[in-house]
Amino acid sequence: MSKGSCLHHLKKSYPNGFEEAIIASILKETLRGLEYLHRQGYIHRDVKVGNVLLHHDGTVKLTDFGVSACMFEEGDIQHR
Repeated sequence: MSKGSCLHHLKKSYPNGFEEAIIASILKETLRGLEYLHRQGYIHRDVKVGNVLLHHDGTVKLTDFGVSACMFEEGDIQHR
C-alpha cells in the first residue's frame, strides 16, 4: 500500500489532522472491511490507525490480525 499506514500518513502529511472528508472516506472503507470480516465470522479486535493501510488510489485495507478471533456457531471463540 503506497501511502503506508493511516498513522504514518497522518503524521507525515497531515500534522494537524485529516480533513473531515478524508476521515469519512477512510472510515467508510474500514467499516466495509469490518463488515466483511464479521460476515465471515471473524472479529479483528485491534482496529487502530496503525492497522489501517492506505493506497494512492484510495484503497483502504485492514492489517494485523494477530489478536483476531473466529466466532463459531456454538459461541466459542478460537484465537487466530
